[in-house]
Amino acid sequence: LSDGRKRTLYDAGLYDPTEEVDE
Repeated sequence: LSDGRKRTLYDAGLYDPTEEVDE
C-alpha cells in the first residue's frame, strides 16, 4: 500500500500498523 492509502485507512480506523508484519 502507498503511504497515502495507508493514511486513508488509518484515519478511517481500517488500518492497524500493529498487525502489519512487513519489513
